[in-house]
Amino acid sequence: MSKWSGYLKNSVLAFVMALLLGCSQGVPIAIANQSGRALRDVTVSGSGFNQHIASIPAGETATLRVHPKGETGVAIGFDLGGKMFSYAESGYFEAAGYKVTITVDDAGRASVKAELAHY
Repeated sequence: MSKWSGYLKNSVLAFVMALLLGCSQGVPIAIANQSGRALRDVTVSGSGFNQHIASIPAGETATLRVHPKGETGVAIGFDLGGKMFSYAESGYFEAAGYKVTITVDDAGRASVKAELAHY
């Protein structure tokens, strides 16, 4: 193998690795707890992901990153004051380029806002 073919092979490998690392950051999902009480046993799920957060204190926002498989929405379930709440998938986002915010109000209602992160 010549010096140039080795260089080319390493350059292509470096490019592919950089591309994969750039795509692997996932989609941020911020869960804003505006309920006035702690959210407990929080689960978010969608196509290709299911993640758990033990607790989100009142007035706090927890952010996690998910790696969906293609197009999806997000479902959320949680305990608020001893009562379980569960919401079916809503919103729309894809595996890259989006950010998602879920806001939980004082009645335990969850609203989803998914938008392009950069456009």
